[in-house]
Amino acid sequence: ITSKITSFTMIQYLNFFVFKRSLNKIKMNLF
Repeated sequence: ITSKITSFTMIQYLNFFVFKRSLNKIKMNLF
């Protein structure tokens, strides 16, 4: 169970990181 939670947290963190990076890219492109 703990490994499942850990992997889920890692995926969430990675998604958040990638999302922020893509957002920054879009902002740079817009402005």
